[in-house]
Amino acid sequence: SVSESSRTRSMSSSNEDNSRPKDRTSKVKYKRRRRVYEKIQPEYRYKKLQTVIEGEELRNSTSRFSVRVTFLLLAFFICIAGIRETTRMIRESKDETMRAEDKLKRVERGNSTRDESSREEDMDGDLTEIPDELRHLANVETPFLPTDRAFFWHIPRSGGVTVKMIVSQCLKLTLASEQGAADASDNLLVLSDTEGNHFVNVNTYSADGIVHAKDLNLATFPRLDLIASPLLYDISEHILSSDYRGRCFTILRHPVDRAISSFYDSHSPLSEEMEIEDYADSDRLAPNWMTRVLSNTLEDELTTTHLEIAKHVLEDRCIVGLLRSKGESMQRMETYFGWKLDGEKANECQETLLDWNWSNKNKHKIITEGTDIWRKIAEANDFDMKLYHHAEKIFKLQGEKKLQHP
Repeated sequence: SVSESSRTRSMSSSNEDNSRPKDRTSKVKYKRRRRVYEKIQPEYRYKKLQTVIEGEELRNSTSRFSVRVTFLLLAFFICIAGIRETTRMIRESKDETMRAEDKLKRVERGNSTRDESSREEDMDGDLTEIPDELRHLANVETPFLPTDRAFFWHIPRSGGVTVKMIVSQCLKLTLASEQGAADASDNLLVLSDTEGNHFVNVNTYSADGIVHAKDLNLATFPRLDLIASPLLYDISEHILSSDYRGRCFTILRHPVDRAISSFYDSHSPLSEEMEIEDYADSDRLAPNWMTRVLSNTLEDELTTTHLEIAKHVLEDRCIVGLLRSKGESMQRMETYFGWKLDGEKANECQETLLDWNWSNKNKHKIITEGTDIWRKIAEANDFDMKLYHHAEKIFKLQGEKKLQHP
């Protein structure tokens, strides 16, 4: 490389010698140009070098900025993930605390709302706990969270249809029930019927419909106001979660009256196939429906343990209403969830539905209490009879507490 550079210099010098002018005038001009060139050349080289340096600094600065931005974004996403994990852990801790508080309250109350026979039955066993499948139903006395969802546990032939009509027609709320079954799709939509009632296009009255609603994240749907369903455990396990807890409200009817109404239901062919006397002795009666659903024991033989589970769930996880006090029950529901009737027209709407236009009525023969038919139905629904009497005490106790939305 040294020899090559030497050859290059010698060749350039020889070329310069050959290019030098021979006469005096040309030599003078050549020297002047040479001096100007030598004067300009260092400055030009310096500017060129400075431009190169500035370009390198700009690239280095851009690179450093990119690294900082990348680092900040990474730190941001790590913080978000940490916040989400912390929130989840806090909510799980709250759930555990809530379950512990429930058990403690149960012990402190000493079964104060139970009748004497229930207390005697509990003497031989441990206090019952809320089934884990219902952990996503909030205790009625715990503070509300912004993401809590109103849930109406619909007991058939107990005024549930009218409750849903009041919610839709009078309160103007958006309901998820069986009404949207025919319009189910891959996206959640709010639809309206011919009367202007709003509903979500899902079916929460069937197990398959609930799974479909879960896939669509129904609980997170911002336009949803109330979920209604008779499938208590399916809703708790699939729709609700620790982030979107359920707030349960229900209306109970006397078990004998409910069974008789089910027999004479216009949608049921039972009254066309047999007489009420035969129905009371048949396996079509489907007794103790409430106890079975609340204890999640749909087929096995019921025991007093199942009854205690049903009582505990009803007491701690539901605002209890009674059909015989339907006006007061609706008022409690509206107070608890913070719903208000907007104006005189809305009040008239509710009064009409509650008083003289009670929905889903059916005319049938009156079965008087104390008759053989009434007694047979009551004996077949022995667990539900005890549960209903316990519900009456819960209704009175909750009325004294005046539970309401903060």
